[in-house]
Amino acid sequence: MDKDSTSSSLRTELASALYAAHRRGKLGHAMLFLSRSEKNLDGTTFVDQINRYLLCLSPQVSTGACLKCESCRLLQGERSTWAHPDFFLLRPEALKGFAVEDLRQFQHSFSLRHSLSNNRVCLLESAHLLSATGAQAANALLKLIEEPRPHSFSILSTDQMASVLPTIRSRCQHFRIPMKLEDASVTSDHSLLNEWLHRGGAFPQSLSMDNDSYFEEREEAFQALRLLYDSLWLGVREELGTWSRLKVFFVLEFFKAFEIYIRSLKFYASAGLGWTDLRVKFGKCPSS
Repeated sequence: MDKDSTSSSLRTELASALYAAHRRGKLGHAMLFLSRSEKNLDGTTFVDQINRYLLCLSPQVSTGACLKCESCRLLQGERSTWAHPDFFLLRPEALKGFAVEDLRQFQHSFSLRHSLSNNRVCLLESAHLLSATGAQAANALLKLIEEPRPHSFSILSTDQMASVLPTIRSRCQHFRIPMKLEDASVTSDHSLLNEWLHRGGAFPQSLSMDNDSYFEEREEAFQALRLLYDSLWLGVREELGTWSRLKVFFVLEFFKAFEIYIRSLKFYASAGLGWTDLRVKFGKCPSS
């Protein structure tokens, strides 16, 4: 299977998981989707796929929106042309961020009862630009997220997760939209990974602290790991109530170790990542 087919399959699996979570009543009312570029067609299409499912009058867990009902007919074409009474789209003003009055009007409109579909959906694009708008705008969105009406969903999209306000990130479920490896600046070259493995997990010599962006990129890497941890915890937390006490104990032990490890990483600049220590802690060393 080629890389494009693989990423498409992963998007299908993620969509099915979200449909199933919604059917079980486990889908969060606020979701934050990360794609490598908000202009990427695959990312835009995926978010619209979720929008249509939530607004469809006859959705199916296996296939998503029916694409035939009155609601689906109103959700055709580019999302800016949608005239659905239960769908609300908010876009920033170029790179200036969001207008506070627009957010307040948005909040008021979204607080009304749904009229056509069983749900209401609010889509906020470029969520990272909220930081450029000011505290008033962020507070208006926080109120929308923290005090949702029943059957209402806030969907936020971004291609700069680390720039999204922490107060917003912490109140949303995070999902990374799978993309093909050729997108953006991602490379399929595994030379760095091979070097790291060859050195037994030590910091590759090819990476230098003399690089002007070294510390900035190191901090971004730690932030990415932190976001991964938060996203994983949100997913696990939804399932804890269905597990045995012993399984819960083992999982919580892992998260405790992961939390300690993430904090310890910030004290190192060129040291190895020390995965061996982590393996020893759990008494299992994966075969290399």
